[in-house]
Amino acid sequence: MLHYKATLKSIALILSFSSSAIAENANFLPNIETASEGAFKAGLFYDNVEKTNVTLGLEQKNIFGTDDHAFMNFRYGEHSSAFETRFTDPDIFETIWSRTLSFSSRQLSPNTATLRGFAFGGFNTELSFSRPINSKKRLGFIFGFDLLDFQESQDLPTAVLNSAALQNNKLKTSYLAIQTKYSSLIGTTFPTSGSEINGSFEIGDVNSISYTLLQVSAQKFYPLSEKVFITSKIATSIGTAHGSEFPFSKNTPLGGAGTVRGFKHNSLGLLSPLDISGEPAALGGQFALAASLEAGTLLGASEKLIAFIFFDAGNASNNRQDMRIKALEHSRGIGIRWKSPLGPIDASYAKAINPSNPNLIEEFQISLGSFF
Repeated sequence: MLHYKATLKSIALILSFSSSAIAENANFLPNIETASEGAFKAGLFYDNVEKTNVTLGLEQKNIFGTDDHAFMNFRYGEHSSAFETRFTDPDIFETIWSRTLSFSSRQLSPNTATLRGFAFGGFNTELSFSRPINSKKRLGFIFGFDLLDFQESQDLPTAVLNSAALQNNKLKTSYLAIQTKYSSLIGTTFPTSGSEINGSFEIGDVNSISYTLLQVSAQKFYPLSEKVFITSKIATSIGTAHGSEFPFSKNTPLGGAGTVRGFKHNSLGLLSPLDISGEPAALGGQFALAASLEAGTLLGASEKLIAFIFFDAGNASNNRQDMRIKALEHSRGIGIRWKSPLGPIDASYAKAINPSNPNLIEEFQISLGSFF
């Protein structure tokens, strides 16, 4: 990692923009004498979804002599590119509230291996406020705007083309979200005891279609000994729309590492044929449910390696009936997690149990990479 220091003297002017790359606050800061310190970062990542991608990052503390922290990140891969920046004031107005202004832009190209045979791009800007309630609980509020642009795609799923939310091949979304987090996780390199609960309630408008989205996830670790533990996880997402269909851009996708292993990334949910080629494209679902049970053990004196076995279940759909236990997809398998010198490695081998669509199966999944 490359570090640097910079001393800014005289007058600094920050220009802000919020429509195409990254959003900043506009400020006029005279006579800045305080030195600020930051770090450059570079990273190389690999996973089943995007294959190899390169990431470059920049962190800057006490930007222009204030207590604001700046973070910028650029990622480029075979099927996607993204640019993100955040400006955070950890104690806005000298209170326990923190303020973060963020902006991100992205471009995704066709990736038929993950059932995304169409392209789109866009940007997102958010203003968020959060505060700790106590040492284990946190509360946050987010105001945001998101634009998705499908104009450059030569082929689109019929469900997208026929959606009432799509106007001029674009989706404009404004939203407000309330988020809560509770965490009592304990562990040196990996959590091995405690629990964590995350909740989010979002209301918004997608091209004049109002919607609500409730998402809850929870995980709990049950230590059986100093190095052996069981983990249970569950996550659900429920979307509703008022006066029209639920906007597809707010669907929740499942499948792949972190949800239902043994299935392709984000493959569970609505499969809509592309208008020209007829190939299926995955769009997630208005309703989603995922659960996992994992038994693992820490290996080695440094406890940087975990071997585990697991059982996953889940599904995403626009039909609430598909959330019944008998309608869920199931898989079982083994895996390892390793905090290697090159970064964290997560690899799993899973077998789907009586899959409803064998074309969605992907048995071996791996992710590797880190900043350095």
